[in-house]
Amino acid sequence: MKKLLLILLCLPILFSSCKKEGNNEVVIEPISLNNAWNLNVENNFLEEGIFGGNYIDGNTNIIYNNSVNESLFISNTLQYVITSGESTVFKSRIWSFNESQSLIETYVDYNDITYNDEQHSYLKKSDTLEINFQNGNTQKFLINKLDINELQITSIQNDTTIFPIFNINGVYQDSIMYHITSTKYYFLKQ
Repeated sequence: MKKLLLILLCLPILFSSCKKEGNNEVVIEPISLNNAWNLNVENNFLEEGIFGGNYIDGNTNIIYNNSVNESLFISNTLQYVITSGESTVFKSRIWSFNESQSLIETYVDYNDITYNDEQHSYLKKSDTLEINFQNGNTQKFLINKLDINELQITSIQNDTTIFPIFNINGVYQDSIMYHITSTKYYFLKQ
């Protein structure tokens, strides 16, 4: 009887010592634009070049056919680089996106005081982002990279200006395209 009692007392101890240890599942954080992103670097590019193609004069509706068979690229110039906290009047610039398609843009000065809070609206479609800024301007961006720690976007400009090039005899040669600017933004998750 003592042996049976001893076995019955030891049995609960045996089962309690073989208890399953917590949940070992790996939680993967979903990739989402809806975060606070701190601007790390802003690059502005200006491209100029000769655009091969036809030109339609908007005033006279005259169509000029291209007599040059290939386009010639003139330049792609890095205009300026802004690195937050080093070459700016602000310590950081934060874009906070949320589910209600609202973007809050905040600047922080070197005394850690926030200023110039602005609220904008945005629409994300696939790999494009359209931001309607508080001042009334709308800007389209291409999302180059979006992961849990990094957001990279490039502005899509609609400021292409095309002018015809005529030779000394007034014969159309080509069209020159200039003032194409693009800005690349590199954000880190805050």
